[in-house]
Amino acid sequence: MSALPIDRDVAEYPVIATRNTRGIEVEKEDPSVSYGEWYRFQCGDLRYYVGGTAPPPFVDVDAFIDAFIEVIDCTPPTAT
Repeated sequence: MSALPIDRDVAEYPVIATRNTRGIEVEKEDPSVSYGEWYRFQCGDLRYYVGGTAPPPFVDVDAFIDAFIEVIDCTPPTAT
């Protein structure tokens, strides 16, 4: 499992699904154009990329991402 904050987009792959967790939109990238499943979300000025197999005790990548967003204290963007 990797979770990387990146301050710029290094590659943009097609998004095949989105979901909301804690008010943060998480995008799932098309795995056919990258190496496995990758997810990305914006937190403040950084975009995070998450991929790999969820480590124990997480049942899946979604559960890991939910916990990760909570730990880094990512808050939803405010409407302007």
